[in-house]
Amino acid sequence: MRIKESETVELKKSLSQLDDALKSICSFLNNKGGIVYFGVDDSSNIIGLQQISDTTLRNISQQICSRIKPETSPEVKELFKKKKLLVTVKVIE
Repeated sequence: MRIKESETVELKKSLSQLDDALKSICSFLNNKGGIVYFGVDDSSNIIGLQQISDTTLRNISQQICSRIKPETSPEVKELFKKKKLLVTVKVIE
């Protein structure tokens, strides 16, 4: 299965693009919900991320909760695709 951008899917190469992802997450919350994949480039190539800690996952969740109002509870998880580590942030409408 190839991951492609759509109105409910956003792709980011790295966690350093969290600020950009917050805009997409906000849009997802105001529409149908959606998911952001970190570790995938704009051409749908799975780049992967370096090993990340539970603290990093918590920090992502805290950034989203503190910067988007009204507050939301995102689902932040690790995912392995093609033996590469991705981070997913899923929000519902």
